[in-house]
Amino acid sequence: MIVVRTVLHAKFGTAGEVAATFRDLQPRLVKELGQSNHWRLLTDLSGTFDTVVLEVEAASLAEWEEMRPRLFSVPAFRESFGKIAGHTVSGTNEFWTLEAQG
Repeated sequence: MIVVRTVLHAKFGTAGEVAATFRDLQPRLVKELGQSNHWRLLTDLSGTFDTVVLEVEAASLAEWEEMRPRLFSVPAFRESFGKIAGHTVSGTNEFWTLEAQG
């Protein structure tokens, strides 16, 4: 199992809008793609201000690579990413191996 973490640093004061856009997008993606991977949406309580983190679990890097182009083919995803891009200063993707969870 892997966890894909998208870490975005939003423009000051706009993290709530970025988080709301991600939150509202998830049900639309499930409807369009017909699948639902476990995901979490996090905002900062400390550290760099206006940080938004989206974590998505996938069975493997191969599954993620198969899913990624399908995401970009969904109009709702492209529309939402346009909104998010307008509020984002920088961002990174991180790939983690999930060794255990409780």
